[in-house]
Amino acid sequence: MVNLKCNRELPIGMQQIYRVTNKLKRAGQYNIQTQTNVQILIYEFSIQQMN
Repeated sequence: MVNLKCNRELPIGMQQIYRVTNKLKRAGQYNIQTQTNVQILIYEFSIQQMN
């Protein structure tokens, strides 16, 4: 699994999503359900940014 880079140019919300995701991966708690939830969060966040 690729580690998501926390890019400083990303909006704060996205940075937080990446940080939490990486913490879960290190703790071995990152599974398909988590991945799906993260993808939904990123999708919803992207839509908010467009409005």
